[in-house]
Amino acid sequence: GINAEYMGNHYHDKIVMSNYDMVVQILDCLIEMAQGPCLDNVGKMLDNKVLDIINSLLRKKAKRRKMDKKEASKTLFRSITTTTEYTHYWSQELERWMLARIKYRCLILLLALIEMRRNDPLIRRIMRTIPIEVFRKLMAKTFKHYKTLYGETYNIKAFSHSEEDVRDKDFAHKSIYYEMIIEVGFYSYYIITIYQEASETKQAKVTKDDEEEEDTAVTFIKDSVVGQLGNFGLSLVKTGFSTVSALKKEIESSIFKKENLVETEEERTLRKQLELKELIAESTAFFEQNTASVEVLRDGKHIEKTQFYLLPYCRHLPQDVKNEFSDEVNRESLKSKVTGLLNKAEDFIEIARQEEIMNKFFERNKLLALFAKNVSLWKNISFFLNIAQNVLIVASYMGPRSIKNGDFSRIEEDRLHSPLLFQSNRYSRETTDTVFDVLGILMTACSLFVVMFFLLKRAPLTLKRAWHTNQGRDSVTTPRQGILARGVKLLFRIILCIVLFLRNFEIIYYLLYGALAVVGVIYHSFFFAFHLTEVILRYPEMRHILNSIWQPRKALLLTFILFIVIEYMFTLIAFTFFHRSYKGNCQSVYQCFFYTFDYTFKLHKGGIGARLDDFHPYKASYEWDEFLFHNLFNIILLVILIKLFAGIIIDTFGYLREKENEKMRDIKDVCFICGNNRETFDKKSAKIGFLAHTQIEHNIWNYVFFIAYLNHKKKLDYNGIEDYVKTLVKAKDISWFPLNKAIALQEVEDSTNVEQVDHMEFIGKNIGSLEKQFVDVDRAWSAIESRVNSKIH
Repeated sequence: GINAEYMGNHYHDKIVMSNYDMVVQILDCLIEMAQGPCLDNVGKMLDNKVLDIINSLLRKKAKRRKMDKKEASKTLFRSITTTTEYTHYWSQELERWMLARIKYRCLILLLALIEMRRNDPLIRRIMRTIPIEVFRKLMAKTFKHYKTLYGETYNIKAFSHSEEDVRDKDFAHKSIYYEMIIEVGFYSYYIITIYQEASETKQAKVTKDDEEEEDTAVTFIKDSVVGQLGNFGLSLVKTGFSTVSALKKEIESSIFKKENLVETEEERTLRKQLELKELIAESTAFFEQNTASVEVLRDGKHIEKTQFYLLPYCRHLPQDVKNEFSDEVNRESLKSKVTGLLNKAEDFIEIARQEEIMNKFFERNKLLALFAKNVSLWKNISFFLNIAQNVLIVASYMGPRSIKNGDFSRIEEDRLHSPLLFQSNRYSRETTDTVFDVLGILMTACSLFVVMFFLLKRAPLTLKRAWHTNQGRDSVTTPRQGILARGVKLLFRIILCIVLFLRNFEIIYYLLYGALAVVGVIYHSFFFAFHLTEVILRYPEMRHILNSIWQPRKALLLTFILFIVIEYMFTLIAFTFFHRSYKGNCQSVYQCFFYTFDYTFKLHKGGIGARLDDFHPYKASYEWDEFLFHNLFNIILLVILIKLFAGIIIDTFGYLREKENEKMRDIKDVCFICGNNRETFDKKSAKIGFLAHTQIEHNIWNYVFFIAYLNHKKKLDYNGIEDYVKTLVKAKDISWFPLNKAIALQEVEDSTNVEQVDHMEFIGKNIGSLEKQFVDVDRAWSAIESRVNSKIH
């Protein structure tokens, strides 16, 4: 309060270079006192007209000095030698970069005052003191400087301007650079949205589920090869069109400069108004696109919405990584889901950073970027070409139809290396080879595209993780080790990194994918059969079939061991008593066991018993010992154990299918963060539907990006809620997630409670008035009784 009063009385109307440092220190002190939030300090600041001070500082404009920029850049922070120069310097107006940093701190202070008080009358008070146009102009000016410096790209370097010390630098040649603080634009946008929420003018981006997901047919067409080819062609057209448009603008601007048209004052004013309006709209769209919000449960009691800027790499997190997490996260409970998200957050941030690096690389290579953005197209083309090639393999390879002159030496070679297209004499072998070569080369080219872009994205990150995994082992080495010892350890570390790199299943698969495509073209087309395994990756149902075998592997292995043990027992019985029935195929236990095992599955009529019956189909007498042996073998092994084996697989498949259905219901109808379902929002929330809630209020990935934002931001710049969340994130504590809570539902409950209280107060007032009426009636009745009694007597 004292700082605010002191600043209000001495500085905010007459800030010059001499008191710039003092003003900055006072603002920093006020920010420190307000954050937390400390409501007592906030109240004292408001009593000392801190809002008027902020309003005055935000509206303040930098005035031009009389001395030119070159002279100013040379003399700004030099030592002053004469009294005249000293007085001249210290009475000068603030530089633009100084005023920008003061406004930056004013916005931080204003947000600190609003913290945890979004629905408080304080917002109305701020709105009356500082008009919304002040923040719109600040936001537009910041965005204009940003475009001048960085163009259309969203660059993380823009977030470092406020940290740079401009003193003793030639700022005259980079005045816009030091004046532009991107956080000023974001903070202005935050306050604008708070104003709009308070005045209830801002509508949800997605209301009730009116804007549901795209029609299934439209989605199918977009994802098909035809749709992807169309998108690829459209991208080529857009690239050419953008190049032509850029050239057209340059030509028009040069023509306009040559003509040097003169505007009237009215036309100039109108043009500036239109430019400002367009700039505000453009800046609003920019900051809205790069702003996100999360709801945080604070101290287990209050839910607070906090906004933050999305770092540039956040938009590069691949969709397949999101889908993979959604498939693999433990959905047994709400806590297990949120814990899984928190544990994987750092990995997601690292992946997003790597993707941004690759995106910058592709931006410098436009043609390569065009191919990289359509990897799914090359993968689909490769897949369908591979299917066509394997169909031709089935239809074209055959053995020789005739053997000329008894020459058997070329039979095997002809079977493998002399296909005939569709086994028809209408096509020569040269034509067949040409068809296979063309399909193979096209398929190999697409496959190599897929492998190359996959490795470009995944290999650097995988190698980096492998390198850091073993980094701790080198920390225990002594500093005086020789060059040979350090070289050996470095070589060992590199080999270990390669081993860890090759342990990644996807990397191994795609390396084989590309290598076997090349081998298929060079050596033999049969190697293209491997690429049909892509059907397992392409369709989740295929993975369920494999998982139904892999997950119960222990039970299946034990069942198989039991099967072998019982098979072995029957083998010993056969070797001892029924070896004659085997007709020479049971001369040793080894031979007897494998012969019995072989024919257990070959004959559908009854296993080994059916095979032995084939040796002597017409018997004079029926032998009961063979009857028991054959039927017990059939019942125990073929009926019970084989059915048990199949039952384990079938039950597991059913369980996995049910789990998949539960997972899809959880994804579509339950909020990942708060756990409330779609029906709850449809019944209780009139303002926002379930889809908007999961995309805006409780967007799962915004919580990951919020952690990335906290990692990027300096700890000294945290506000109260950011410091609270960062402490819990370090401790892997999920108590800041709003489990089973949401502001939208809380507002409905609060309004319902208010209505109930109002209703009860209304009932209470009515009861009070009724009591008064009863008293009046009682008095009137008593008066009537007294009159009647007086007349009677």
